[in-house]
Amino acid sequence: MGYYKDGNIDCFEPDNTPDELWIPEWGSMDFDELHDRMRKHFGQDIDVNDFCIGPEYVHTRCVNYQIYDPTDYTTYLRITRNNP
Repeated sequence: MGYYKDGNIDCFEPDNTPDELWIPEWGSMDFDELHDRMRKHFGQDIDVNDFCIGPEYVHTRCVNYQIYDPTDYTTYLRITRNNP
């Protein structure tokens, strides 16, 4: 989605690409659910060893404001395909 406005508030949401998947962390997720999401995005024939999976703390609301507010950030699970 990239940058967008929510009323007068500047917001940001990371974009999924063919080699990258961003999942907002709103609660727990077991490996089967994670693997299903990866297969849905990257294709059915994947090997999890071909990916880097880790958390990213992303500034998603009030992007142009200079005051830190932890509620303006979202933790995402970032899944990136490794380059061969």
